Amino acid sequence: MKASEARQISDSQQPDKIVEKILERVREASKTGRYEIFVSDFGFGDSRLYDRGESGWTGIQKEVVKQLVSLGYEACLRIDSRQFVHISLGVSWDKA
Repeated sequence: MKASEARQISDSQQPDKIVEKILERVREASKTGRYEIFVSDFGFGDSRLYDRGESGWTGIQKEVVKQLVSLGYEACLRIDSRQFVHISLGVSWDKA
C-alpha cells in the first residue's frame, strides 16, 4: 500500500476531510449552475439506511451533516425508490 492510499483511508474517517471533499463537489456543481448534489460515498449510500433513516447514521456522518448545516447548506437523507433504490445525502444551497 502506498502512503497516499493510507492517507486516503485515514481521511475517510475524519469529518473535516469528508466535508472538504463534499465542498469540492459543491464548487464543481455550482460552476454548472446546479444547486444540489447527492453524496453516496462516505457511508451515505449504505442500504441499511433504507430502514433506519437518519437514525442509522454513524457519529462521523452526523458530524459531517452538522458541519454542512452550520455552513448554510441543507443536508438530509434522500431515498429514491424506483426500479432500484438509491440512497444518498442530498446537499443543497438554493435560496428557496
